Amino acid sequence: MRRLALLLPFIAACGSDTPTAPPELPYGAIKFSPPAYYQTWWRVTEACSGRSGDMAKVSWYFVPGDVFELNGQAVAGYSVALFNRIVVAGDVMSDGPSVRHEMLHQLLGPGVAGHPRSQFLGACGGTVYCSSKCISDGGPAPAPAPGAIALAPEDLDISVEVTPENPSMANENGRIAMTVLAANRSGKPAEVALRGSDGIGFSVSLTSDKGFFRWTGVPATQPETTRFAAGEVKRYVFDFKIGDVAAFPHGPDLPPGTYTFTGAYGGAWAPNPPVVTLVR
Repeated sequence: MRRLALLLPFIAACGSDTPTAPPELPYGAIKFSPPAYYQTWWRVTEACSGRSGDMAKVSWYFVPGDVFELNGQAVAGYSVALFNRIVVAGDVMSDGPSVRHEMLHQLLGPGVAGHPRSQFLGACGGTVYCSSKCISDGGPAPAPAPGAIALAPEDLDISVEVTPENPSMANENGRIAMTVLAANRSGKPAEVALRGSDGIGFSVSLTSDKGFFRWTGVPATQPETTRFAAGEVKRYVFDFKIGDVAAFPHGPDLPPGTYTFTGAYGGAWAPNPPVVTLVR
């Protein structure tokens, strides 16, 4: 489970793209048009998966509430790539990790069933939510790569991307995807040793010109977080939105202002952090 300090996205059970997913819609399903910020979520899922697809071909439905029934189980969403269909619970329609989980099923296509560990915990482990069922479905963790070298977080190339570049309520409904990237440029497979008893992998620090500050860190609970292939780039997407001062700092809301978006991996901070102005 994704455990965040100060910022915790809504998490619920998640379905999967399997041959047993019913062709008919669940009771109470309502069709909806995806909001503009789904395009950003689709792009970051394309980036982590290395797959591309046309989101316009996907039909979107929601079922009111936090979960609904699928094959006798309570789920928060499921995807049927064969029918280009995603169904989510109403309460997770705005939760990036959960929605991107279903997007990943679509991008992997109907030929890929279940939750391949290489995608849901490897390439896209920091982009999509993977429940305990998703983790067990993916099988055991892979063995360390032969000849892997030991690296410190400072040996990696750390960078930050903020999408969209000019966040505002008029631009993608004020949604912001902050991606922290860690790249292994050594040319060899590597195992990175994280510092501290918490084993924090990716983290983010936000500071505004009005004195607001937020830090969020994510423990590395899976070995894929610290095992890098030669040239591999790992990423973690932190979701925010422009919101009210009253909601800060207990949710994803950020009050309007000019922010320095700083990201880190294993406590090694990215140089030249982007400065972004949030406009209501």
